[in-house]
Amino acid sequence: VDAPEFTRHIPRIEDYLWLAEDGMKMQGNNGSMLWDTCFATHAVANAVVAAKAKRSKANLKTPDLDRVYNSLIDCSGFVDVMQIRKDPEEREKFFR
Repeated sequence: VDAPEFTRHIPRIEDYLWLAEDGMKMQGNNGSMLWDTCFATHAVANAVVAAKAKRSKANLKTPDLDRVYNSLIDCSGFVDVMQIRKDPEEREKFFR
């Protein structure tokens, strides 16, 4: 990891990551809704799969599963809408 592009960022790492009394903190941007939705959707989907695998021990009723299913559909729709499907006009002009 001797690349100059990487080593120039090392002195600034504390601007973005720091350890606080309640754990690691990260400075990000305002666009985390997509990431948050994806991580939450992934967790919920895995929980449903695990509950189905343990169906005899799970206490999930059909209405609960219907709500979870509908939420996953909503999340999928949000992720779909957030996709960038074409390059912006004049992208070369604004590329760093």
